[in-house]
Amino acid sequence: MTDKTEKPERIERANQDQLLEYAIENSKILTFFLRSGVPIKGRVVAHDLHTVLIKTEKNQTLAYKHSITSIFPARFAAPRSS
Repeated sequence: MTDKTEKPERIERANQDQLLEYAIENSKILTFFLRSGVPIKGRVVAHDLHTVLIKTEKNQTLAYKHSITSIFPARFAAPRSS
């Protein structure tokens, strides 16, 4: 149960961290969509308060968390524009 005095951003950050830790521990391939619409597909190597390090097939990419709009399991296709 969550303490009701806890700030919403802390709860959200904890959820993000749990997802990223799960992806690291289980070597899950994820697709990150950035604000610019660029998808980055790869495994999470590490993360901190502001960034996520992603290992792709070709290189490693450092993405700022504020630029990530959504994260999907790699098997899903890109979201469709309406």
